[in-house]
Amino acid sequence: MSLTLLPGLLIALGASLVLVFALRAPAWRLGLVDHPGGRKHHDAATPLIGGIAIFAAFLLAALATDVALRPYAALFAAMAVLLVCGVLDDLHELHGTTKLAVQIGAASLVVAWGGMAVTELAVLEPVGTLRLGAWAVPLTLFGIVGLVNAVNMLDGLDGLAGAAS
Repeated sequence: MSLTLLPGLLIALGASLVLVFALRAPAWRLGLVDHPGGRKHHDAATPLIGGIAIFAAFLLAALATDVALRPYAALFAAMAVLLVCGVLDDLHELHGTTKLAVQIGAASLVVAWGGMAVTELAVLEPVGTLRLGAWAVPLTLFGIVGLVNAVNMLDGLDGLAGAAS
C-alpha cells in the first residue's frame, strides 16, 4: 500500500466509525431498523445505517484527496442511486425485479456515462489476451451487478459487508 493512500484510508475509517454511532438515533426515529428473524442473524434490533456511513465516509475520503474527482462522477452517481435504493428497500422492502432494474441502471451509468467497460481479459498462455469486442458492455454490466449482489449477500451479518469493503 502506498503511503499517499494512508490519509484517505484513515479519514474513511474514522468517518465511518463516527457516522455509525452518530446515525444510530436518527435511524431509530426514521424506522431504519432491522429486526431479527428469518435470514436475519441479529441478536437484537439493529439500525440499518452501515451503507449510509460507508458512502458518506467514502465521499469524505475522496474529497480529502488531491485527485481530480470529475472523471469519477458516474461512479459517485451510481453509488448514490444504489444507496437510495438500499434505503428504500430497508424502509419498504422493494420487489426483487425493482432492485435488479435499479442495479442495472446504476451499472449502466458507470458504463455509458463513465465510459468504463472491461474490453479484454488476460488468459493464461498460450491463448494470451481475450478481446471481448461486442461482449464488453454486457459482461461489464453483468460483472458490476454481480459484485453489487455479492456485497449485498454479505450484508446479512452485522458489519460484514463494511469489513469486507
